[in-house]
Amino acid sequence: MKILLTSAFMLLSFYSSSQSKHSFSIQSGLIHSFFDNTPLVNLNYTSKDQGIFHGVFLGSNGLSYAFTLNNKSSIAFEGTRLARTYEKYRNDYQMGDLERRVLSTFCIKYNRNFLLTEKTKFIYGAGVSYRKGFEDIHLGPAPWPFNSSVVQYNIGLTAVAGVQYPLNNSFSIYSLIDLRTTLINLDNNFQNPRIHNGYPNRFDLSLKLGLSFHF
Repeated sequence: MKILLTSAFMLLSFYSSSQSKHSFSIQSGLIHSFFDNTPLVNLNYTSKDQGIFHGVFLGSNGLSYAFTLNNKSSIAFEGTRLARTYEKYRNDYQMGDLERRVLSTFCIKYNRNFLLTEKTKFIYGAGVSYRKGFEDIHLGPAPWPFNSSVVQYNIGLTAVAGVQYPLNNSFSIYSLIDLRTTLINLDNNFQNPRIHNGYPNRFDLSLKLGLSFHF
């Protein structure tokens, strides 16, 4: 029985280290730049009620699954959600200032990689994404409380580049720069300068950090 258990453990260890084709990742988009003058981080309006980082990061959270095609390429499916309030504008906002942004994005990407060092991989890829959500825009200067929701409902293209470093045979960490641009708007309210003075911009540039489990 001991020999059988030992053999089974060695077989599982070999399979995990040499045959891993699946990766499941949790990630955080620490910083998002929408090129519309909204802040990248929240340093002046933090509080203990806004999580372990006190609301400093105005980023997204997401999950990703990747299937390895060969040693150099993979296909990844990703879902992220960003739900942030821009406290900077709470008491001193003007016509067109953005108050809140809630976006869900789903993406399929084809990724390639090559070794930078003996362990570190450089990752790059591109894909197609679908986004839905809304942005609340102020309709007048303070102290008027009126705002309007601008719908985000579109299909876009995304490109990524970054590095991945293995911690052991089962886990690795990675960092990615992700640039998304809107390709097709599916809602007529996407562009309405009377309401939002240029919102929403077609670009979303983010820095993502993640932890992957390989099996």
